[in-house]
Amino acid sequence: MILRTVARTRGEKALLFAFYTITVLWVSALLVPFAWMVSSACKNRLDVYRMPPKWIPELPRVARVVLDYGDDVPSEGKLVEDAAVAVWMTWDRYGRESVWGVEVVSVAGG
Repeated sequence: MILRTVARTRGEKALLFAFYTITVLWVSALLVPFAWMVSSACKNRLDVYRMPPKWIPELPRVARVVLDYGDDVPSEGKLVEDAAVAVWMTWDRYGRESVWGVEVVSVAGG
C-alpha cells in the first residue's frame, strides 16, 4: 500500500512536471514574436533585416530643431506651420535611423 502511494505520487509529480514544462515552452513560443515586434519597433529599417538579428537596438536619438526668428515675433499660425515643417524635414532626413522624438524650440528676440 505504501509503495503504491509513493509510485502514484511519483507519477503525479512527473505528470505535473511535464505539464509545467510544456506550458512554459508554449508561453515562451507565444511571447517571442511579441518581443521581436517590440524590438523591431525601436530599430531603423536596416537593422530590422540585419543578419544575424540584434534583439537590443542602438540608443535612440532625439532630434532638436531650433527656429530662430531674430527680433521678429511671428504669429501663432506661423509658429505652428514652421514647427510642422521642422518635424517633417527631420523625419524625412532621419527616416532610416532611430529617432524617438523631435523637439522644436522657437527663439524670438534672441
